Amino acid sequence: MHSSGGLQIIPNFHPPLANTLGLRNLSVEAGRGSAWVALGLQGGEKSLSEPYCTASSIIADPSNVLFLSAASAWEIVIKVRLRKLNLPEPPEIYIPSRLTINRFEGLPIQMVHALQVTNLPDLHRDPFDRIIIAQSQVEKMPIVTVDSQMTQYSVDVIW
Repeated sequence: MHSSGGLQIIPNFHPPLANTLGLRNLSVEAGRGSAWVALGLQGGEKSLSEPYCTASSIIADPSNVLFLSAASAWEIVIKVRLRKLNLPEPPEIYIPSRLTINRFEGLPIQMVHALQVTNLPDLHRDPFDRIIIAQSQVEKMPIVTVDSQMTQYSVDVIW
């Protein structure tokens, strides 16, 4: 296990990218504790608890279609550049390989998603999380995340 800035990299750990959107169309959010899990990364104070096992079984179900928001990939790239996150490979190789391994599809950010952010209350300041919440609302997809702040919005959260 490697550690960097409060994040731990777990070698050979291949859960789906977290901060995922949707169930049947499941979105995995890559925010702290979400996308990190999907990429095989884990936040320092979070553990793979029983709720994770529930999310993991939902994600493992091949009848569900899993998505990772482009916002999650963007956030990961920024954290790598700021040296707040270490990956075993460059993000442009690591993220697509994890998408394939975990059978995730990319969810692009569309204009309708960006405009939905104007309808969100100011409960959460993280712009990546806010766009993922907007995507969840527009696409009617639950979000797989450990970020308890996301439960403050009218979205379904799975963990």
